[in-house]
Amino acid sequence: MSPSLLVAVPSLREFFRHAVEVALGHQAVSADEATACYLADLLCEYARTRQDPFAEPLAYVVAEAAQSPPEQSVEQLKQVGDHSLYVAGYCSDSLPRLQLDPGYFVEVGGTAYRKLSQLLRIPSGSNQLVLVFSELGTEFHRFVQVLSDVKQLAN
Repeated sequence: MSPSLLVAVPSLREFFRHAVEVALGHQAVSADEATACYLADLLCEYARTRQDPFAEPLAYVVAEAAQSPPEQSVEQLKQVGDHSLYVAGYCSDSLPRLQLDPGYFVEVGGTAYRKLSQLLRIPSGSNQLVLVFSELGTEFHRFVQVLSDVKQLAN
């Protein structure tokens, strides 16, 4: 890459924040500001850690979350949603090579976020995270495309 293509940004979060905004525009996805921030934070987190936190299929973790205490369910569903979104969106070009079905991640991730928004709605009423997870759950496939665009911008 030539030096003229390098762009200085104050932080990794700012880089991803800008890239998410550009990708949202490119995909014509209207997202709440909190959801856009959540996506940038998610990408920062995965940029720092590259391990798969799951020893079992994600669908099992979602089913297990239904039987877990609420605090554990929240964490399990969030991890499944986040991991599925990252894999299906940012790592989508690797899925065919690994013989993984992107549709599986879209279905499981969207379900996890929808269940998470319902679970958070019960004890706390309406709050920003309920909105974020509801938006991610109902429009999961569109946010997958947003993260795929972010990957293209990062390359």
